[in-house]
Amino acid sequence: LMSMTAPVPAHPPLFFTTDELAQRWSIAPKTLARWRRERVGPRFHKLGKRVVYARLDVQQFEEDHMSGPASATVQVTSQ
Repeated sequence: LMSMTAPVPAHPPLFFTTDELAQRWSIAPKTLARWRRERVGPRFHKLGKRVVYARLDVQQFEEDHMSGPASATVQVTSQ
């Protein structure tokens, strides 16, 4: 029986694009752009004009800001 889902990569990505991270957290990419301007949200890197988020930074941010053990809502506070 063939599956119609995309294959899972052997190794998780080292970086997420803005769109990938927005999809992961079910938020709009514009929210991530606003967080970058306001200097809240996870650490990001610029590669030329491209913005990326390191997987380890994203995971740390999730651990630090998620409410509850299995929450899908990101809680951001101004620093």
